[in-house]
Amino acid sequence: MLATAALAMMLLSCTTGPELRDPRVRIAATRLAALPTQGQIFVVGPRGRKISDQELSGAVLGNVNDSINYRLQQHGGRSFGSAATARLEHFTEFYHWSWAAMNEIMAERLGNEPATHRSVVEWRFPRDITSWRHVLDAEFVLVSFFFYADPGRGLDGPSVDLERSMATDALSLTGAGSRAIACVVALDSGHMVWCNFIPNNSVVMQERPAAQSAVDVLLDDMLKLAAQ
Repeated sequence: MLATAALAMMLLSCTTGPELRDPRVRIAATRLAALPTQGQIFVVGPRGRKISDQELSGAVLGNVNDSINYRLQQHGGRSFGSAATARLEHFTEFYHWSWAAMNEIMAERLGNEPATHRSVVEWRFPRDITSWRHVLDAEFVLVSFFFYADPGRGLDGPSVDLERSMATDALSLTGAGSRAIACVVALDSGHMVWCNFIPNNSVVMQERPAAQSAVDVLLDDMLKLAAQ
């Protein structure tokens, strides 16, 4: 409960950059399919050094995918694993496009890049993906990206507290803290029609209940709109 409340407050702190939804589009949750989440997951060591960790990455992304699937199923939506993407035309291009688009949106919302877009609707995948509607039995796809930095994981020894402190301070100074974004793409047009962004995700994502709280906050607005 506390984690959810904290995340909700963090959402309010991000008010710049492109508008995050197209008010003309109604997203039906029953016609929504989630694709596997994307992410950059790493441990932050002394002096802010980023260390890749396959075990941590697998745990975090697995928890996010399970959390998204759980939440969407409650609203009649569904998610698809990596095997299903092999049947989707232009999927590799779409994967790279959505990765870049979500990171551009985050950068503009954070003020790290000039806000050159008025709305997320201005991001459009340039290829025809209408064939996905039949393959996925959906009108919309949900894409997501988690940038997760775990400060001090695995550190030990007498200087552990100092090392963790240095790692956390480095993240704070560089703006490289954990964040998350989810967006919905309309399959008939290729346009993004809705996004939500957590600019400072403080929960421990390798813990399944915490990951669920982050996903719930990320998707709550869209699912409420879908239920109207």
